[in-house]
Amino acid sequence: PSKNVLLVFAFPGEILMRMLRALVVPLIVCSVISAVATLSGADTGKLAAKTLALFGGATLLASIVGILIVTMIRPGYAGGTEPTPTPSNMEPTPPPVDPIVAARTPLEALLDLLKDIFPDNLFGAAVDMNVLGLITFSVAVGCILPRIGKAGRPFFDLVQSINKIVMALIGLVLYYVPFGICSLVAAKLGEDEHLGAKLEQLGLFIVSVLAGLAVQTFIILPLLYFVFLRRNPFRFYWQMRETSLIAIGTGSSAAAIPVTMKCVEAAGVQQQVAAFVIPLGATVNMTGTALYESMAVIFIAQSLNVSLNFGQLCIIALTSALAAMGAASIPEAGLITMVLVLSAVGLPLDGVALIFAVDWFLDRIRTVTNVLG
Repeated sequence: PSKNVLLVFAFPGEILMRMLRALVVPLIVCSVISAVATLSGADTGKLAAKTLALFGGATLLASIVGILIVTMIRPGYAGGTEPTPTPSNMEPTPPPVDPIVAARTPLEALLDLLKDIFPDNLFGAAVDMNVLGLITFSVAVGCILPRIGKAGRPFFDLVQSINKIVMALIGLVLYYVPFGICSLVAAKLGEDEHLGAKLEQLGLFIVSVLAGLAVQTFIILPLLYFVFLRRNPFRFYWQMRETSLIAIGTGSSAAAIPVTMKCVEAAGVQQQVAAFVIPLGATVNMTGTALYESMAVIFIAQSLNVSLNFGQLCIIALTSALAAMGAASIPEAGLITMVLVLSAVGLPLDGVALIFAVDWFLDRIRTVTNVLG
C-alpha cells in the first residue's frame, strides 16, 4: 500500500492512542491518591509489600521459564547454522541505542530505576510517562491528606470527582476501541513489505517465544490466581478481554491502564485496591517482557554460536527481570533495555538487529501477558 493509504488506515488508531494517553496521567494520580487516602497507613504498607513481592517473584519466574524453553527448543541452532542475514533492502533500521544506556551496568540500571521513583519534576514525569515517579508522589499525597484533617477534605473531594470523570470518559472511549485496534493492526501489517520472508527466517524463534508466553499466560498465571483466590482464572480472563485487545493493538501497558481499571472493578476487585495495584503493575509487573528478553538474549547467543554457562544463565535471569521492571510501559521499550542483559553476559549489542524485524509483533503478544499478570 502507498504511504497515503497507510496514513489513512493508521489515523483512527492514532486517535485511540491519543485518547488513552490523555487519560493515563490523571487516572494514575487521582486513583492512587484516592485509594491511599481511604486506606489506613498499615493497610497501604501491607498492600504495597504484598504487591511488590508478588510482582517481583512472578517476573523472575517468567525469566526462568523463558530460559528453560529457549534452551530446550534451541531456535538459534535451527538447521544447524546461524540464521541467514536479511538483505539490507529488506531490513528496517533498528532504533538507535543510546550510548549511555548501552554502557550502563546492571547496578547502574537498578540505581536509575530507584531514581525514577523520586522525580525532580512532576510535569516532566507526566510527559515522560514516569509511572513510578507519579505513583510515589500520589502515595505521599494520599498519606498526608488524612493527617491534615478538614483542611484536606476539599482537595480529596476534587480528586475523587476528577477520578469519576476520568472513569466516565474511559467508558466512552471503550465504544471506539474496536475501530482503533483494527486500524493499528492493519497499518502495522501493511507497512512491512517483507513480513512473510522475515517470519520464515525467524519462525522457530517466534514459535519459541509464543510457546513461552503461552506457558506463562495459560499455566503459571492461572495457577497463581487459583492458589491465592481459589477461583476460575479463565473466567477472569474473559472479563479482561477488552484489556487484552488494547494490549494487542497498542503494545503499551500504560495505554491499557484506563481500560484495565474499568475491567478489574467490573470483575469485583475493590476500587481502592485496583487504583493502587494497576498503575504500579503497569510498570513493575512485566512478566511477558522478562520472559521475552531472557529468550531473545539466549537466541542471539545461539545464533552467534556462543556457549553460556550456568552462571551466565543466572545473570540473564536476574538482569532480564531487572531490565523488564525498569522498562517504560511503551511499545518496544523491551528492545532498548535488552542491551543491559546483553552487556551483562558480554554479548555484542548489535545482536538486537537479529530480532528487530519481528519485535513489533511479539511486543504486542507479550504486552497481553504483562497486563493479564
